[in-house]
Amino acid sequence: MAYDLIRQRYPGAPCALGTRVRLTETGEAGTIAPPRAGDDGLRVKVDGRFLPVVCDPSRVEYLRAPVIALGERRR
Repeated sequence: MAYDLIRQRYPGAPCALGTRVRLTETGEAGTIAPPRAGDDGLRVKVDGRFLPVVCDPSRVEYLRAPVIALGERRR
């Protein structure tokens, strides 16, 4: 996983690559981008911007509720 350390420090933070998120500080929407060496936060490719921005994981939220897979129901 790309963001294992962030997943451990911030349980419930969006960490899956390509997930649609919103920055709570600015309200801008974007997608989670792959990490780079030296970044200590989440890289988010904000819609309408050329380069991704590094954000504090506590200030990033899901744009839509995450999809949770339900177990198979057998009868």
